[in-house]
Amino acid sequence: MSKVISCRGCGAEVFWDTNRNGVRYLAERAGQVYEGGVGRWKQPHRHTEEQVARWAEVVRLNEERLAQAIANGEIVKGQTVEVFKGRKVPKGTVGVVFWVAPQEDGYGVIKVGFTTPAGDKHFTNIANVRAKVEALSA
Repeated sequence: MSKVISCRGCGAEVFWDTNRNGVRYLAERAGQVYEGGVGRWKQPHRHTEEQVARWAEVVRLNEERLAQAIANGEIVKGQTVEVFKGRKVPKGTVGVVFWVAPQEDGYGVIKVGFTTPAGDKHFTNIANVRAKVEALSA
């Protein structure tokens, strides 16, 4: 079985599989509890309208939460930032955030990782960067 991923249409846990004719398809695990045990199998993944509607609501709520976090001045993944202080990353360096530490490190610092348009990756204290409003040009 290949790596389990989240379906973009409904959020279900799915994986890519290949049938006996060599055709790749998106599959999901299914199961049934019987009197004598549990039966498990894989089957092609299909969306129901309820699943799609529920997932669309989850996506909408996440987008609202992200917009609220940005409005509150928080640094989040996918945001363009500029370094304005610090000593290890040059001031004025601009990039797109790909990682924000979930908690403080041993020194009480929350780190942020970002990638510059040239492809360089930098990690620095989140207090050393600020959100950049204008779009990042490649």
